[in-house]
Amino acid sequence: MPTITFHANLEELSSDVWRYAVFVPFDIASQFIVGNDKRVICSILGIDPFKCGLLGNGNGDYMVVPNKKRRIELEKKGILDLTITLEKDNSNLGMDVSSEFLEVLSQYEEASEFFELLTPGKKRTLIYWADFVKSYEIKISRAIVLCQHLIDQNGIADFKKK
Repeated sequence: MPTITFHANLEELSSDVWRYAVFVPFDIASQFIVGNDKRVICSILGIDPFKCGLLGNGNGDYMVVPNKKRRIELEKKGILDLTITLEKDNSNLGMDVSSEFLEVLSQYEEASEFFELLTPGKKRTLIYWADFVKSYEIKISRAIVLCQHLIDQNGIADFKKK
């Protein structure tokens, strides 16, 4: 898979879902799409690289959506013309997973089996919920809650259940 660098701007959207995005032309994005797999590693000159998905924008092109923290970092540095480098994300889940999460999952065999049956997107959602906190104690606690939820729900990740 290629690594491609191009220039783009961070654009404000009139969307209820995303506020800002970087548009990726179809001819560039299509080189990273394999079936339903649209995961890439996005490097924007001036901030740390991040894993993300190429999202269709409804006009035949694609976009990547830097989170608020990254957007603020770009604004603080006064970076308007973005130098973007994309490369294919060949990782198993399309995001980094903490050792705490993996350790807890390994201790709940039934939950681990259920977890493996989930779609990649649902797996990423659960990992994000469990892992994106600073404290390793909270990561462990959330991973335990997640495993117990999968067991209690017979493998169905119910994101609305409290």
